[in-house]
Amino acid sequence: MMIYEVRVSLDASVADAWLDWIGPHMQHVVDTGCFTDATLERVIDPPEDRSVFRVRYSFGHLADLRRYEADFAPALREEGLRKFGTAMQATRSVSEVTMASEADHGA
Repeated sequence: MMIYEVRVSLDASVADAWLDWIGPHMQHVVDTGCFTDATLERVIDPPEDRSVFRVRYSFGHLADLRRYEADFAPALREEGLRKFGTAMQATRSVSEVTMASEADHGA
């Protein structure tokens, strides 16, 4: 499994409006068929006067991400830029899950 992560830093004044917007936006991204699911995480120690979130989209093949970037990302990114402008900054990264562990509470 691979992860496409978008880390978003917002002026605190627009955080509530962004949270109202991001749920449907995440669903639109998943509905492209390029990702299997998405999660939203709030960073609990952001810089002062900022709200920081991570949106993580899971996908199985690099070709899925490339298709998203070519066919869907430009319009979806533009939507956020139009709505939030310079109050929102985003960085993106791609990673591959190489190992996972779960707690064994029965041992």
